[in-house]
Amino acid sequence: MNYKQFVLLLTVMLFVGSIKAQDHKDLLKNKITEDLIEKSILPLADWKPFPGAGKWTQIPDSIKQKYIKEGEALLDTKWESVPATSYLEFAATGKRADDKYLGAIPDGLSTLIMAELFENKGRFIHPMIDCIWTACEMSLWANASSPLFRSEDPQKLPDISNGKLPIVDLHCGKISGAIAWAHYFFKDQFDLISPVINKRIKEEINRRILTPCLERSDFFWMGYDGRTVNNWNPWINSNWLICTLLIEDNVQRRNKSIAKIVESTNFFLNGYKNDGGCDEGSTYWSQAPGSLFEILQLLNSASANKINLFHEKIISKMGLFISQMYIANDRFVNYADASSRVKTSPGIVYNYGQTIGDSVMMKFGSYLLQKDGGYISGHINRVLWGLASYPEIVKIEPQEPMFQDSWFPDLQIMTARYKNGSNSGFYITAKGGVNGGPHSHNDAGNFMLFYNGNPILVDAGVGVYSGATFGPGRYKIWTMQSAYHNLPAINGEMQRHGEDSAAKNVKYSCNSKIVHFDMDIAGAYPKEACVKQWNRNITFNRAAQTVLIDENYELTKFIKPTELNFLVYAKPIIDPVKGIILFELDNKSMVTMNYKSGVFNPSLEEVKMDSKIKAAWGEKLYRLKLTLNNSKLKNKVQISFKEGKI
Repeated sequence: MNYKQFVLLLTVMLFVGSIKAQDHKDLLKNKITEDLIEKSILPLADWKPFPGAGKWTQIPDSIKQKYIKEGEALLDTKWESVPATSYLEFAATGKRADDKYLGAIPDGLSTLIMAELFENKGRFIHPMIDCIWTACEMSLWANASSPLFRSEDPQKLPDISNGKLPIVDLHCGKISGAIAWAHYFFKDQFDLISPVINKRIKEEINRRILTPCLERSDFFWMGYDGRTVNNWNPWINSNWLICTLLIEDNVQRRNKSIAKIVESTNFFLNGYKNDGGCDEGSTYWSQAPGSLFEILQLLNSASANKINLFHEKIISKMGLFISQMYIANDRFVNYADASSRVKTSPGIVYNYGQTIGDSVMMKFGSYLLQKDGGYISGHINRVLWGLASYPEIVKIEPQEPMFQDSWFPDLQIMTARYKNGSNSGFYITAKGGVNGGPHSHNDAGNFMLFYNGNPILVDAGVGVYSGATFGPGRYKIWTMQSAYHNLPAINGEMQRHGEDSAAKNVKYSCNSKIVHFDMDIAGAYPKEACVKQWNRNITFNRAAQTVLIDENYELTKFIKPTELNFLVYAKPIIDPVKGIILFELDNKSMVTMNYKSGVFNPSLEEVKMDSKIKAAWGEKLYRLKLTLNNSKLKNKVQISFKEGKI
């Protein structure tokens, strides 16, 4: 056996509890010291990352016109502050009605900034000022649903007289970051209209983000309380950094703020395992690793390349995750609170790939740009960095990333397709994992199946966020429950939530012909399930184009028939006599699901979906139930999937 064959046949195994210690602990804190910050960060007046209005000559006129047209649609907008009733409605019903008001400010401001940068006639200056002024008049730049607001203001309405420094959450970050960029580009024009505008901008950004972030360390997203932090950390820190670099004119405070941003972001990076996988799902890649990249990108630019961590292995691995989660036809692997349809900035993907030297990411960024018609949308910071690289992105060959295999041993997520670089044949992804974390579902042992790029067995993702989504009622929502994933209900019991609810004895191996993924998911179920072991063994035979699911289980007691649940994309044809379930896919190809006749009683029900899930999957999903026909305490059953009609 030569070396290449050895690598191809190498079996990678992971047993829960044997996870390797982090190689990157305190990486940011150790590499970006206070001394380096003081010596490297350019003075406020010297950092000029982007050209001003009328100087973006590298952007084609056709693209500029798209941004100008978007801006024209906002010329007569009457910007609205968050009504008191929105806060009161959330307290009463849990409905998040204030998102549209808070989200409109940074989104609208980004559009107006780009329109003026490209047209350079002053048409968008006054609408920009109106947008900024409305934000400045708001009592709070935070959601009623924000845990920070709910914990600090029991009156249900923002109390600006309570004497506390304002809270800083996601919306505060996004709004302040957008206003800081508006000030960077158009402060001279604002001064010609009234010096009060820039004065107000600086006062509000200082009051709402710079001072509270510098003087408080009790915001949970900062990480100082020892809890694991999520995407809020880099998402807010990136905007705090933008405001610090663009607005803070006190050198001592500026350096102190940057050092604290680095320290806080270090807590986020410390929460990542060595495989670089995003445990919040592919949807949150943009806000988690993507925002971390923005922080490193800003520090690199503001230090004239003296602060550069793009060569670090963990930074590369975190970036590659989004490419490895790509399935086909603009769908992504969507465990946890992720959606099958992910909106990812072409600029972030390309620039991330370019800095770590990965051509797959660079080509993927080019593909995303082409798919979006050459238009980069989103927060102004991402639009600016993406357009700054525009000439490079359009020169790169656009290509979807289609890895033949990927394996994240810490997340315990695998993906495998029939052929590298192609969406033909079967594609399967499966996970072991833990039912814990703010965005996790009860889904240890779940898997998804596609054929020729078409979905067969899916994960619904998450519905419209409400007060219950991150509250005590989270696991009463069907999208979070194991019975609405491709998992068994054992003795009538679904999986439970918690850090000790996990798959065990997880083993993964692959070569050019066979992929194996095995685990015991009994530990994810409550004691009422009376399950001693439930070994789920998944085998993907590439050569034969078959997928086998073997369920080998042992119960301590029989209470009620066990059900195998499958969430299916399209309504299948069921033949219970033959033990055949036929899936006719969008491109008229066929996949047959087989089981031994008489072992199961099949049934099908339509799943009720909200607008967010319909946007990802269309009007209907179905839950297929295979109810076991026996009361054996020890048993083995098999489900198989084959291409074609049998």
